[in-house]
Amino acid sequence: MADFEAHLDQFSRLGWNLAALSTDAPAAATTLKQERQLHFTLLCDPERRAVQAWNLFNSAEHGGIAKPALFAITPDGIIKFRGLGGVMQRASAEGTLQGLAEGGDVKTSPVVPRLGDLAKAFSNQWKG
Repeated sequence: MADFEAHLDQFSRLGWNLAALSTDAPAAATTLKQERQLHFTLLCDPERRAVQAWNLFNSAEHGGIAKPALFAITPDGIIKFRGLGGVMQRASAEGTLQGLAEGGDVKTSPVVPRLGDLAKAFSNQWKG
């Protein structure tokens, strides 16, 4: 998410708004948004209705979470692009910008987690 936050102005200049969807409760999403200083919308789906309906549900992770995914939706509600990633393979902001500008595919790249994120992931694994 930090990668997309760093490129938020570029998305705005192209007329795109960003939003993230998670299975977190609103309070957890608010904390995440504040901790990471994110300036785009974080949508919450703690009942997992949207992630299941959109085939984004990953039941193998921590009781069920959303798979990493990227949607490019036009202002009139048309999905121009849908990309599914994995825990270690996601679309980058630069690859997304390039793909949207060219009207083609969005390239994914390997994810190298920050040490703090890795520690949190291990901690979450043992909690659940």
